Amino acid sequence: MLSKFMPPISSFSRIANYLLIEKDKKLGTYKDRFGAEIIAHNGIRIDSPDHIAADMNFFRNQRPGKEKAAQHIILTFPHGEKLNNAKLKEITEKFLVRTGITNTQYLIAKHTEKRNLHCHCLVNLCDLNGKAIKESFIGFRGKQVSQELTIEYGLKKAEGKNEQQTNLKALNKAESQKNKIYFEVQKQIPQVKTIDELKINLTDALKLLLEVQKEQLYEGYQNIKIVKEKLQFI
Repeated sequence: MLSKFMPPISSFSRIANYLLIEKDKKLGTYKDRFGAEIIAHNGIRIDSPDHIAADMNFFRNQRPGKEKAAQHIILTFPHGEKLNNAKLKEITEKFLVRTGITNTQYLIAKHTEKRNLHCHCLVNLCDLNGKAIKESFIGFRGKQVSQELTIEYGLKKAEGKNEQQTNLKALNKAESQKNKIYFEVQKQIPQVKTIDELKINLTDALKLLLEVQKEQLYEGYQNIKIVKEKLQFI
């Protein structure tokens, strides 16, 4: 199982619509998304994306300083993994709790239109008490929890990037640099507990970015961004 935390945004409606609604390319109208099914929710009405957004905005408005409270999380399972809705709900809700997302509104929707089983979570980062849920290091926590749940439930292991199988010389310079950083971060994750420790351990990796010119979101880790010639932690 793989997890991906998208950068939080201010619009609950935008994510809710993506999860449940799609545009008919021929007619230009909107309809229920093919293969989308709500399997769990908490503290919201689910009869329409508008009601979902309105209910989540009610609690976000209790904390005016928290503008970007709409968190989109994607959980993807390897091809061939078969889980019924009850088991998928159980795994996903455990994932949320173990990453520190508790006492808040959420929507979990299963999508089956692609080859791999995957589900999307819309989470309110302002909880039911009007307090902000901590986001620090949440992407790394999500990765660790995904690995724990994969073992706990006997799930198929996702095939990620493999340093031995990646031909860096065949890639262009920018892609080669990105992959080097990716593998370096992978090596350091088990050895660190805080973002400050990771910064220190990545000193050598920072030198690899001197030739990277364009801004790119670092794949797999929403807390790290390549900005021109620096590795920026956000």
